[in-house]
Amino acid sequence: MFPKLKKKKNLKTSLLLSDAILIIIIFFSIYILFETVIKKILIIYNIDNFYENTKEASFDLSNSLLYLEEKRELPYKPYINEILNYIKLSSLKRTRFNNSLVAIILPEQENLLIAGRKNKIDFTEKNDFFKYDQFKKLIIKNKEEDKKYIIFNVDGKQYIGVANILEQGIRKNLDRNNNELIYPIFISADRDDEFFYLIYRVRNIFYILLGIVFVFMTLFKIYNTFIITKEIYNIKDNMMQISKQVKEAGIVSSSTDDLSIRFIETNNLNTSFNDLVISLTNVGEIISGIADKDLFSATLKNDNSLLNPHIELMAVLFLDIEGFTSITEKHKENIITIVNHIWTEVERIIEKYNGKVNKLIGDASLILFREKDTENGLSPSTNALFSAVELLEKVPEITKDLDIYFNFRIGLDYGKITYGKTGTDKKYELGVIGDTVNIASRLEALGKQYHINLLLTDNILQNISTKKDNFILNNQNYHPIKIDKARPKGKKEALELYTVLKENKKTYAIIGSDKYYEHKVYKFYNNLLDNFFYSLKYWEEYQRNKKDPQNTNLKNANHSKAIKAWSILVKKFALAYKKLNFPLAHHFIKLILKYEEYEEFNHQPNEWFKKKIYQVKEPTEDWVKLKSVELEK
Repeated sequence: MFPKLKKKKNLKTSLLLSDAILIIIIFFSIYILFETVIKKILIIYNIDNFYENTKEASFDLSNSLLYLEEKRELPYKPYINEILNYIKLSSLKRTRFNNSLVAIILPEQENLLIAGRKNKIDFTEKNDFFKYDQFKKLIIKNKEEDKKYIIFNVDGKQYIGVANILEQGIRKNLDRNNNELIYPIFISADRDDEFFYLIYRVRNIFYILLGIVFVFMTLFKIYNTFIITKEIYNIKDNMMQISKQVKEAGIVSSSTDDLSIRFIETNNLNTSFNDLVISLTNVGEIISGIADKDLFSATLKNDNSLLNPHIELMAVLFLDIEGFTSITEKHKENIITIVNHIWTEVERIIEKYNGKVNKLIGDASLILFREKDTENGLSPSTNALFSAVELLEKVPEITKDLDIYFNFRIGLDYGKITYGKTGTDKKYELGVIGDTVNIASRLEALGKQYHINLLLTDNILQNISTKKDNFILNNQNYHPIKIDKARPKGKKEALELYTVLKENKKTYAIIGSDKYYEHKVYKFYNNLLDNFFYSLKYWEEYQRNKKDPQNTNLKNANHSKAIKAWSILVKKFALAYKKLNFPLAHHFIKLILKYEEYEEFNHQPNEWFKKKIYQVKEPTEDWVKLKSVELEK
């Protein structure tokens, strides 16, 4: 009897002990949840109130200082005191709680502190709590750690808020004649117990409810423990009975079947559940792999703000795998593996810069950079440009890994796009429509015409977060360079087209190429480009006189002048292409020369260079009028 009682006691004790440990873990986890996760979430979602207060204070100070600087007759120091006190009072009105605090701190030598709480407008005697150097170090440390708020103590109470060094400078010693500026620190904060009041209240209520639930669970568990213990001993008795039957009769009674069936059913149920979990996990992985996550999420939430067609500002990157046909012919069996590897590398870089692959179309892809997806702090245009550069820089590594030759051709543009759910009720996607998409696609195709791998519009450069003439990426200097001003087919408005140069020891290569040139080569090309646009005036004069039959001589003279100007110009482009092996010049050679002349240049260049006048095309009236050619593609 006693061993059985002891075993039952141990079993119940162990079950109750496990429950006690579990509830302690739950209490501790909830405490951690409230103290870290939920508090942090609350801080993140409420910290904007402090920053808004700081912005308002900065705006008020800026306007007030501007007025004070203009009114030279006003005494500087008294008005500074009035300004700072006004900012303190207006900032306190924007705070939420009785003990919300606002302080404006100047360096100690200025002997000036403006501080107050909502329930106590002025307590400037608390100098010990507001040391300028102490808060300055705290601000610098927070910036280094990318921390957006501060925690400090006043009167033994903990406060949470923000501290910022204002950009508006005040004359040192509060002397109008002192040109040296000091920059006040603005602090806006709430007392910890008020800021987290709701959290603390919810947590305490939750603990009470959890305690009640725990008491009922304990009673319920004690009851179930006795039942489980009884069932276990019944199983033991059945097993002993079966063992006795086997020994005595050599058979197993039907009760064995029942016991066996009971365990099999339990096992099957557990196995079925595990299979279901595995299946659901696989479905989840499949959905995350093949579905547009934004579309999937918006559809589940019925988020019409994304699903309904709407206008958004985006940067669009259109990418094509150059040399794909050759790769397909040479690696027919492995082409899917190769393409998947390439797209994996593309996706990794695109996601790094907050982009989204909207479509994969065989060897091409349409990639979007939305204004709403800028977690890294860069503008969509900057993210698109950095992605394009990094993709082209990644090509040598990918070609080495796959033992193939290819390159990317990329077109970039930025502007308004219609974005939303497109398709039918049964088959749909998040689609984009607009000129920006069309231009990016056409620029990608035009890269082949210009013999370059990256072509972008001035819209991108006007909206980047870095310098427009130079930017650094992965410790490498890059320089955007204008290559043409032209109209994509069907467009009346000309676009300034750019590519990017990669710098190496004062030499420069067009991104996507490994051939470096001295800076004077690009300068020579830019001069040719300027002369090309300037030369259109000769054709303008010719076309103006061409319509007047009485000006035949003048018309012929202008025609000869225009042909001569283009003959001189095309020879210089040809020298840049043949002698310097500069690829951008080829586009203008083909653009200027008639077909027969162009063929002679290709097949007999030495003889061609000896000529002084060439057969050149006559530009269309639109070309001359709009000062830009309509490109073929």
